[in-house]
Amino acid sequence: MRRPNGSAQAHNVLLIDGDGLRAAFESNLHAGAKSISGEGYEGLILPEVQTKAANLRSRRAFFRFAENTWGVFDRVTGTGEHTLTNLVHLYPTFGIETQPERAIIRSRAMSATFIPIGTTGGARFAMNVSRGQDPEYAGWFSPDIGVKFEACVLALRFMSCRLPWMGGYLIVPGVSPDFCSGDSNASDGRVSFGLSGRKYVLSIPQGK
Repeated sequence: MRRPNGSAQAHNVLLIDGDGLRAAFESNLHAGAKSISGEGYEGLILPEVQTKAANLRSRRAFFRFAENTWGVFDRVTGTGEHTLTNLVHLYPTFGIETQPERAIIRSRAMSATFIPIGTTGGARFAMNVSRGQDPEYAGWFSPDIGVKFEACVLALRFMSCRLPWMGGYLIVPGVSPDFCSGDSNASDGRVSFGLSGRKYVLSIPQGK
């Protein structure tokens, strides 16, 4: 069990061309995290890290909005076209229903909507769901040594993305969120959208 659980594919991370971040297990990223806030939100930006391809760098930020809505966004800089995949591992009680531009997760106690957001025009997008012993993205919950339960994994995949790229996903309570996409710009690390009647403009600066 140790081998798959120690890989990047077993965690909620951004994969670039199928690989995780070089610095993920080599430094304490949270030690250099910076708090940010704006109208209607607060967030935490992690330090920029290098990918296994030396010319690519990535920076992740977490945001909390009103009404228990959360956002996870990444800014990726470099050159060329790449496949960017955000993985989300869920608790075993959740199931996933995919729709053309969003995914609905449900358990007996609650439901929520995952809304993917990406700034690269023309890139192909796909959502994939796996569970348990999947050859690409295995999904397990292990509460103790020697114990594991099958769990769902949601893969949000942007293909043929030309860098720079800015994107991620929102987690909104319920199944019918009031959402509209906005004008985003990957070059300056900015993404915008409308949610519950309010417009948000988020920015992730480049560098440490």
